[in-house]
Amino acid sequence: MPYLGKSPSSGVRTRFVYAATAGQTSFSGNDSAGISLAYDDNLYLDVYQNGVLLKPVTDYAATTGTSVVLTTGATTDDVVEMIVYDTFAVADTVSAKDGGAFAGAVSMASGFTASDGCTITTADNTTQLTLTSTDADAAVGPVMDFNRNSASAADNDLLGRLNFIGKNDAGEDVEYGLIRYKIADASDGSEDGDIAIRRMVAGTSSNMLNFKETETIFNEDSKDIDFRVESLGDANSFVVEGATRGIGMGTADPTIDSSLAGVSLSVASRVLHIHDDNGAYLKLTDPATGSNRGAQFALIGTDAILNNCETGTLIFGTGNVEHMRISSGGNIRMFQTGSDSPGLGNTTTGHAFQPGGIVTFSSAAAYVSVNRNGDGTRIQFNNSGNTRGSITVTGTSTAYNTSSDYRLKENVNYTWDATSRLKQLKPAKFNFIDDDTNTLLDGFLAHEVSGIVPEAIYGEKDAVETWTSDEVDNGDAPDGVSAGDNKLDAGGNTIPVMQQIDQSKLVPLLVKTIQELEARITALEA
Repeated sequence: MPYLGKSPSSGVRTRFVYAATAGQTSFSGNDSAGISLAYDDNLYLDVYQNGVLLKPVTDYAATTGTSVVLTTGATTDDVVEMIVYDTFAVADTVSAKDGGAFAGAVSMASGFTASDGCTITTADNTTQLTLTSTDADAAVGPVMDFNRNSASAADNDLLGRLNFIGKNDAGEDVEYGLIRYKIADASDGSEDGDIAIRRMVAGTSSNMLNFKETETIFNEDSKDIDFRVESLGDANSFVVEGATRGIGMGTADPTIDSSLAGVSLSVASRVLHIHDDNGAYLKLTDPATGSNRGAQFALIGTDAILNNCETGTLIFGTGNVEHMRISSGGNIRMFQTGSDSPGLGNTTTGHAFQPGGIVTFSSAAAYVSVNRNGDGTRIQFNNSGNTRGSITVTGTSTAYNTSSDYRLKENVNYTWDATSRLKQLKPAKFNFIDDDTNTLLDGFLAHEVSGIVPEAIYGEKDAVETWTSDEVDNGDAPDGVSAGDNKLDAGGNTIPVMQQIDQSKLVPLLVKTIQELEARITALEA
């Protein structure tokens, strides 16, 4: 199909040129310019032999999309040319003046702007709006911006609001909840934001959660609403009772005279109550008394100390179940009681903090949550005291940063060959051994990349880790590891130190290759 309107600057036709050999009939693959023959429709293909236009079917066959076969063999040094025209279709066209409707899905390569609002309506419970990012790098995405582009920004300006609206039984529209964000302080250099979550309570819109400049407030409108935190096996791990303002732990009724087991604090009388049928108690003792000197809680000057004076383990638990311990060697373990540190050479679930600076989280759903109220650095990575990277946040995004200041660099060179290096990379499809779903993924094998882009690879192929005597003596090794021993799995095999890849290091190679290819394309088009 021919194109409509003004001719595009590129991409309408492609020319392939081949120098024939004696008797050659089939032409495919790369031509004299290194371009591989490909066409979508043989109706939009012209074939010339020594400048003479050949007749389809009679003089040649073109059915595969990648090859052309002459009826009669060519002569040595015959010039065979193929002119391929791009094809496209126009459908569901609507007038820019009068508007209209599309029968199917619409894709827009350059974005969408609506000057008078936009409404999406469906007749079922399918998803009305989906944001999808196919970006494979480490940057955040998808991203939705609420941008109040005001020339006179001021305190309390509303930046965005999500309203949740439904009907009541009288058929009236009711705003059952909302999330809003506003400017708390618009001053340059000291900007603050304020986010609030509101919901309908007894017919009145009420502030349930508010993140302000200097405080986070729950139930700011003082409604008779209980605040409750659950934990494993306990539905009332932490309770704030709305009517009495009592605070309870392990009890659904946090009143001082309650017979329910748990800990209660009366806000009005400032009384702490600990009650349990099994004799649970809070005991404060003086270590100097002698026999019963196992545990102490002491206030010395301005420091509060919780200490086990004996050589042994300090254990913390709930429901008569251990959840955390501090060993005599200074190891801190949470949610596991075995001698092995969780995640170090085993699959033990739990968390561990070791004196050597090792922090381990091990479980099927382990994750680390770090919150910052305001823009700035969440996590900073240093090497010998020098900053080498960080994770920073704003009100709308997260950035993963590697130090790249020009003042840290020398021998800067902008002229180097990227294309030849990129062609050596071997992208592969694979699944991870521990993935029971055998999901196929796209990626690289680290040791194959190490010889091409070594700066993207951490670790060595087939490496294993061994604990030294000093590491054992300093308490850096897990409990039970002897000096000189390899870390062993249950089968007695050494545990490998896996190679890792930082795929963001491949981005400069990709960018430089694109630039080189663009230069080649420009030269060819000229």
